[in-house]
Amino acid sequence: MAEIPEGLLVVDHRENEKVIHELFMRLGDAKTDPTGKVWVCQLKTGDYIIDDWVIEAKEINDLAGSITGVGRSRTVAAQLRDMTDSNPEKTPWLVVYGETADLKPWVAKRAKNMRQSKVIAKARQKEQIAVFKRNFCLRFPEVSYFQVENMKHFVEWLVEAYKNKVMMP
Repeated sequence: MAEIPEGLLVVDHRENEKVIHELFMRLGDAKTDPTGKVWVCQLKTGDYIIDDWVIEAKEINDLAGSITGVGRSRTVAAQLRDMTDSNPEKTPWLVVYGETADLKPWVAKRAKNMRQSKVIAKARQKEQIAVFKRNFCLRFPEVSYFQVENMKHFVEWLVEAYKNKVMMP
């Protein structure tokens, strides 16, 4: 991984393109603008770095899949452990954006009753997320947790966190 300049909001290049674009619009691309504050590169762990914070971000549907690991190479638990172990000098965060009402469960097209199958799958996802949240501070006492309503609010949270931690210490 290349050397990352100090004082920037660092974003993993595999993150949601819409989030990256919004951050560029709000804070500027540090690679193309000398006054830009966003640096995009590949991070070993986490999705964002702000000063002494390393942040794993999950859209609500991604969180649902990451809890069980279905269709994923790694679970959210493994990601949080890696983030904590790899960055002992940084405060780890899990930030979720979206509400359980926004869940869109995947159901096989061959399901006999598609509507009923989706309702059941969504109820399972909601319960998995609820259990994950209830046990979060017991399983990951060193990780801070925060949830916002949607992607727009997530971007606003990132910008404000960056401004408060780096631009106005």
